[in-house]
Amino acid sequence: MKILSRLVQIQEEQAKRLMLSHLRSMSDRQLVDCGFSPQLISEGVKAWPWRELPEVTAPLQFDKDAFCTKVSEDTALNAFSADNGRLLQQDAA
Repeated sequence: MKILSRLVQIQEEQAKRLMLSHLRSMSDRQLVDCGFSPQLISEGVKAWPWRELPEVTAPLQFDKDAFCTKVSEDTALNAFSADNGRLLQQDAA
């Protein structure tokens, strides 16, 4: 099992080096646009994943009121569309 995990580790390091060489060929503007930190890229493989993590990560929250409003709007729209479809079919007959 040690041999397999060492092989995986070698492949990961090679992939990181290849990605790093590709990222180093890009301009700072391109790096920032792609979400990478030019400063971390200049530090090399040891600075993997080359992205600056946000200082504070707010937990995701579910807004029940907004969800219920959206569901109600969609339901009303679907009912309105269905009624119009029935009226159009009756007019055609």
